[in-house]
Amino acid sequence: RPEVRTRANAGIGASIGMAFGGAFFIAPFLGGFAGLSGIFGLITLMATVGLMILWRFVPEPENQSRTPNTPTLEMIKSVLVLPSIRTIDFGAFVCSTGLSAVFFMIPIQLAEQGWISSELWQIYLPML
Repeated sequence: RPEVRTRANAGIGASIGMAFGGAFFIAPFLGGFAGLSGIFGLITLMATVGLMILWRFVPEPENQSRTPNTPTLEMIKSVLVLPSIRTIDFGAFVCSTGLSAVFFMIPIQLAEQGWISSELWQIYLPML
């Protein structure tokens, strides 16, 4: 429903932020305890449980196709001609590129400065 969409999106965003904060805090300890393979094993387990919950408890949606049978390329072109959408796309591109660069380069720089990976949460957690 459109009247609760903003509140729902805010709740989803807040839960994603809290998950990132928790991951930055817990991952170094979990990595020290179980190693990288243990982290991936836990991710696999959580994904499997999530899929089982999805298949068991989420009902099948009714088939309500609202989009006409327009070719995908035409739909993309119709969106990209709007200046406001291009601005949002460019902003999202710059933001995601910057974040990717930060999360790729900062660990390398910190390792060169003598930080060990189990201490990186002390840098990343306050940044959130």
